[in-house]
Amino acid sequence: MDSLRPEHHEFELKLVFPAEKLPAIEKFLIGKGGLKRQRLQAAYIDTPDFRLARAGIALRLRKEGRQWVQTLKTGTSSSFDRLEHEIAVPHRGAGIPAWSLAAHADHPAGAILMKALINTSAEALAVRYSTDIWRRKAPIKARNGVVEYALDLGQIKALDTQGKEKTVPVMELEIELLSGRRSAVISHALMMVKRFGAFIDTRGKAQQGFTLANGIQSSPPVRAELAHFANSKPSDSEIITTLVQSCLAQILPNLSEMNAGISHYDEHLHQLRVGLRRFKSALKILAMNHLYMTEPQIQSLNQVFQLLGTYRDSNFIAEKLSPALKASKGPAIQLESMPPQAHPSTFLRAKPFQELLLAIIALGNQDKEVSVSTSALKKRVLAMLDTTYRDTKKNAAQFKNIDDIKRHRLRKKLKFLRYSLEFFGDFCQPNKRSKYFKVMGAALESLGNYNDICVAIHELGPSVEKHSQHWFAMGWLSAEQNRVREQSNENLKSLYSLKKIW
Repeated sequence: MDSLRPEHHEFELKLVFPAEKLPAIEKFLIGKGGLKRQRLQAAYIDTPDFRLARAGIALRLRKEGRQWVQTLKTGTSSSFDRLEHEIAVPHRGAGIPAWSLAAHADHPAGAILMKALINTSAEALAVRYSTDIWRRKAPIKARNGVVEYALDLGQIKALDTQGKEKTVPVMELEIELLSGRRSAVISHALMMVKRFGAFIDTRGKAQQGFTLANGIQSSPPVRAELAHFANSKPSDSEIITTLVQSCLAQILPNLSEMNAGISHYDEHLHQLRVGLRRFKSALKILAMNHLYMTEPQIQSLNQVFQLLGTYRDSNFIAEKLSPALKASKGPAIQLESMPPQAHPSTFLRAKPFQELLLAIIALGNQDKEVSVSTSALKKRVLAMLDTTYRDTKKNAAQFKNIDDIKRHRLRKKLKFLRYSLEFFGDFCQPNKRSKYFKVMGAALESLGNYNDICVAIHELGPSVEKHSQHWFAMGWLSAEQNRVREQSNENLKSLYSLKKIW
């Protein structure tokens, strides 16, 4: 079997779009030379427990015209950059050909595949889901590279846990870099957002096949992970890329699931807000390298963050306060100030936020090195951590005596410290990192609970005179506020009894 493409990496952005825009997009591609369509029938290979899908690995056999191709894809630290290895598979007759794990042995993706399949027999691998796609392709020359558009229409098929065949439609547009700079892909994606109302979707066909086969509505929410630098002495460019990609790795998967229209999205929304908040913290670090977002982009970021915050506040009423009151045999409450919310996708899919996302993606895919030296950046980062630590420690010592506004500021600064340590965990003592994050997490959780209670009291206050049953809720909240304040104080004492780890 022969390797079809020598390169190790692919860089692409996948977009979805309103169904009514399909004719216009097809016309656009046809005008760029995409006259013919090709049928692509693929079978995805995995273990009974979907070990590959859970590890972000896709192993497939795909019939492209008369030719069968075996492809292995594995993830990287970037949401858009994947290791890919393709092998032509000789085959005649009906059915799919036999697959070969050894065919990828000499490729970097092959090592990742074999690691995921440790203690797994070859007999355990089988076809778990399949796709039937009609693809229209058009290569387009750009000022800074050559990109390939691929419009996919078709369906994904899988047998669910009861053995019944399930299908989900596919209507998506991929823009892949063939040569040149990654900014070529980003600029073309921006054009599709502005012209056709397209929006970014990082869910691959293998991922959607996995959820279909397992009878689940969506992939699990993605939480933040510690960022790691590839080199022990990272360049400024690597530091910037790593920070932004760390944020995108949390933002985009949760965003994609919500934009797919899932109905139970509370945790996805929470993790999306955390990812955006982490990026806001990263902006302070990027400013040290003289990298900034425009004022309209900052306004768009703040606006979306505030909109998502209204969902967060209403969820506290619905998911925490109301059940607690019911358990205490108290009356139900309904706040006029918090009417039912539309699905967040109504503004997450919108052009301003999608344009913002592409600007963030561009920040994480810089084509040029920045000028500030690595030693100067690391020194500035450590000084920033020290300053934040001193400020939060001083306010934490006075926590019981300061007002709620200062408590909220303390929480925000402590979050910034947490996110900064997640970005620069490689600068910390690895043997003490786990305990420090655990204690800090407990402090932030109690401070978050305290803030939720303060917001609920603020929202409930104006309605007390109109609804006498809300007096019970106010009494419960006041008692809970005192309890959580004491708990927060103790958690902060525990945190600052530890020595700093950087």
